[in-house]
Amino acid sequence: MVIRNIIYQVLQQAEDILGARKRLQPQTDIVVILGGTSTLFGQRLCQLLVHKFKTTLVNVDRHDDPSLHNGGPYYFFQCDFSKRESVNGALKSLKRKGLRYTVLINNLNEYMDSAEGNDTFQYCTSVFNAHLINVMIFTRTFVTQLVRPVDDIYIINVTRYQDTKIGGPKYATYHQLAQAGLIQYHDGLSSELQLKEINNGNDYKSLLVHIPMDNNRREEEYACQVLEMLQEGRKGVQYIGANSFGIIMPYYWINCVRDFYTLCRSE
Repeated sequence: MVIRNIIYQVLQQAEDILGARKRLQPQTDIVVILGGTSTLFGQRLCQLLVHKFKTTLVNVDRHDDPSLHNGGPYYFFQCDFSKRESVNGALKSLKRKGLRYTVLINNLNEYMDSAEGNDTFQYCTSVFNAHLINVMIFTRTFVTQLVRPVDDIYIINVTRYQDTKIGGPKYATYHQLAQAGLIQYHDGLSSELQLKEINNGNDYKSLLVHIPMDNNRREEEYACQVLEMLQEGRKGVQYIGANSFGIIMPYYWINCVRDFYTLCRSE
């Protein structure tokens, strides 16, 4: 009995490491991705979800990828995240669709070109609207209006800092500041969603993923690593890199331990 209690305590600590039991279940989850086809990484992620895993995917972005319509269940809602009215329209479309959304991935981190001309203030406003302010609005509405109280929910924010060589230091700085703001928002959101007054009974798990700037363009490799992390049910902050295998294996064993702990707890 003493040994059983010790094992129980150890397994409970493993449960605390992973938090909520939510993991990405490609065959049953309905995934909403913001900015799914604006970056090469996002395209690879969407292609893997749709073509390899046959996951039901809802992509909210400025541009669509026609190849995604030839795989699993896929829906596209056009949205310019730099414009509030466009975001509101996309949210209404998702609500009308009435699907049972369980995973939200924010991949709005692409470098916006300087189409606004030389108006620095306007450009800065567009970047912060697209990468931070409207992401906050979308996430809040997703949590309060688009998910069902009985479901476990997974929220993932993907961030990457832009190279100052792209577009020059001035424009890259705006992106870096917006991404820094997103990190702070994610931290606050993770804490807030643990409050019963906010989560409406849902069991939330949140994950912040840092993608490196890589001239070798290993985007598909990074997308595979992110999907592995989501299937393992990681939470907190994770850094993607070419040598993530050493981090993945411990999580595999922790998941095994967690499942055993759940079994013990149910007896």
